[in-house]
Amino acid sequence: MKQVIKAGDLVRIISRKTKLQPNIKVGSVYQVAGTEKLPSTGATVLLLNNEKQAGKTMRVNNDRFDWERVDMKVLAEERAEAKFKEVVKNDVERILHAFTIKEHMFITYVPLILNEIAWCFALKAIELGARDRVSDLRKLSRTLRELRQHYKRVVCKDLRPQDLHRIQQQAAEFMQEHAYDFQIMYFTTCNVFTKQFGKLPFEEMRVYAIMSMAIIRYTDEHNKRSDEMLRAKLGKIQAAVRMPVMDSLYTGMDAYTGELKEPFNFADTNLQISLGVMRNNLYKSEFIVTDSHD
Repeated sequence: MKQVIKAGDLVRIISRKTKLQPNIKVGSVYQVAGTEKLPSTGATVLLLNNEKQAGKTMRVNNDRFDWERVDMKVLAEERAEAKFKEVVKNDVERILHAFTIKEHMFITYVPLILNEIAWCFALKAIELGARDRVSDLRKLSRTLRELRQHYKRVVCKDLRPQDLHRIQQQAAEFMQEHAYDFQIMYFTTCNVFTKQFGKLPFEEMRVYAIMSMAIIRYTDEHNKRSDEMLRAKLGKIQAAVRMPVMDSLYTGMDAYTGELKEPFNFADTNLQISLGVMRNNLYKSEFIVTDSHD
């Protein structure tokens, strides 16, 4: 379906058909000041606000360029992701020289393993919601499945597909190797949930959603510990922030828990002990960061 562009919309230039107007950059986003039609060809003309010259506009037409309308929310998410990547990029070079391979793995690789564990619990919650036919969650489940694909695309901007596959494989192996400890975590979360809220419908689904949220929160704590290591060796650094796509997953899993009378008690001592066991298991694990045969 052809997009109707109007004044006030944001558009992204996605390709050019000419070498003219080199100042119009492919990939750049502009605000539309107005639209016209070329009398000679009937081509659509967009008047784009010129950010470098206030009050000035630039004319582009679809004989020369292709464009797409951009949703403000989507643009904000893209910019947040770009900022996240820039934060990571700025410190990577210093990290490589200041830390051992083990420390580097702790800082940069373990969070990706944790993300996969959080996704594993999230997908289980989505599966249970579908099994139990929780109609209120159908639309959200589709959104979260799309978010999963978006997460893969985001990660693969910095990693090769085979690297992401290796992370997924090692996360699965880690969970299988420590299946008993994760089972204890599940039953611990169940006990905390029942003690706090009593018996509620779809408890299994809610508990897996809470476990996903707990892993995301733990990843935040892991990153704070990494920041302390970085400051100790590098001095002032840009603190790590939660990936926007993982923040969206957290919000989605929160919706899966339903309307609870109060926030879930993530600070419960037994749950924190269970997360501590996972942390110790992570410290003892030897993950393969790269394959010498790749």
